[in-house]
Amino acid sequence: MASNTSSSSTNPNHLEKETADEYDEIVTTLPNEKGWVFENLAKYYDTWFNSTILKGIMLAHDHFVAHPTDIFLATFPKCGTTWLKALAFTIVNRNQFDFSNHPLLTKNPQELFPFLEIFSLQDHENTELEISTSPRLFSIHTPYPLLPKSIRSTCHIVYVVRDPKDVFVWYHMQKVRSKDLPQVEIQIKERKSIQRERM
Repeated sequence: MASNTSSSSTNPNHLEKETADEYDEIVTTLPNEKGWVFENLAKYYDTWFNSTILKGIMLAHDHFVAHPTDIFLATFPKCGTTWLKALAFTIVNRNQFDFSNHPLLTKNPQELFPFLEIFSLQDHENTELEISTSPRLFSIHTPYPLLPKSIRSTCHIVYVVRDPKDVFVWYHMQKVRSKDLPQVEIQIKERKSIQRERM
């Protein structure tokens, strides 16, 4: 992975360009496939990623500095994350807002609990990724071994587990996939019911 050099630490714009170029170069060397949702997937540490999100994961891994009070909500995509974000934000900030000025009245929970992978891409000239609230709240879909060491050693991680059949989100993925990709169909085989004989 890319490292933060002394010349780039004194010039955030240089860091941004250098980092983006280095990650682009790394991604082009990885095994790649066409996916059924995203056109380009890259295999990194035995997991397939959208190449853009992968750059965010690498960036966070190399430059994100976690605070001990940070809270991370870790889920597989489409596991009820938005609802849990709203609940967690409300609990953490229960003494800061009343019903008349609560941020959830005007903002989506996704804005108040951003994905680290995407947020790091948007704000990677600032290695601390400052957020005005404390504790800082982040969502992650990143596999645990690829998380920055500071997250694994100092933070609170809330992990949501769902049955794999519940997170097979065909309808949602069909909506977000590019219309330029060829149509994909899925066949579902019915399970035969098994009747047990009484002994």
